[in-house]
This record gives sequence, structure tokens and C-alpha cells, in this order.
Amino acid sequence: MPVEFSEHLQPIPLSKTKGKVLSAKFLATYWPRLIVKGQVLPSSAQERVKPNSMRVSTQKMIPWDWCHSVMTTLNHTLDESSLCLDPIMSHHSPCLPDAGAPVTADDGLWGLTSGWTSKHCLSQPSPTLFTRISSPLVDSWLDSTLTDQ
Repeated sequence: MPVEFSEHLQPIPLSKTKGKVLSAKFLATYWPRLIVKGQVLPSSAQERVKPNSMRVSTQKMIPWDWCHSVMTTLNHTLDESSLCLDPIMSHHSPCLPDAGAPVTADDGLWGLTSGWTSKHCLSQPSPTLFTRISSPLVDSWLDSTLTDQ
């Protein structure tokens, strides 16, 4: 079923930014949490007042070289299509990321978050990983998928 755009529903451009990103601030959306750090939030908590409203948080990028080193230490591979963000600690549980949440910046959609967390996420919160839309593998897949429709 086609989406009908309106004043409140507009398409977002896909970022075409290529190359190494030295630093950036991104906006990540997420659903409200009812459990944070293993504790059920009280009924008066803001997260419970509007449980169906998306939240937006600003996240800083972690330099790729540093994140690659951290991921290697954790026996995981990080390729060039992934970027890392500081973990969201407020109103989040470090072990329950919003997989597939959009990550945006000024020029549009940069990527989608991964559901990956480290085995030690409670004691050592892991970075938020996201797949970069403009990476060659993802970009070519998107182009072929959108062209076929």
C-alpha cells in the first residue's frame, strides 16, 4: 500500500556522504522503555506517561578506529559499513537496543541501528552500532531494490 504524504508525514532523504567521518552528532529515535537497567520504571515516569510516543536523543559518534579496536577486543568484526555511537544511558537499558531505529543527521537518514550488544552490556555498555546507508554495499543494494519497483 503506497504511503500518502501530508504536512506531518514527509519522506527523508538518504545521506550520500561517503568517506571517513571524523566526528558527527546524530539523532536516534527510540521507543520508550518500561524497564531501565533491569528495573521497572514507576508509573509516574515520563516514559510511561506517553508509552506510544517516539523519543529522540542526540548521540555522538565514536571514532571508527577506536570502535574497531573495541569490537576486535570483543571478538567481533566491524566493517566500513558500520559506524559507532556512544551508548544511550538515560531512559535505556544498555542490553536492549532498538534494532532498526533510524539514525539521522542534517542531510537525512544515515543508517539503522543494530541489535548487537556485548556479553557484558550491564557492566560495560557497548557502543550503539549502525549500518551506514551510504556505504557501497548498502547503497548498491538500495539502488537495485528501489530500481526493481
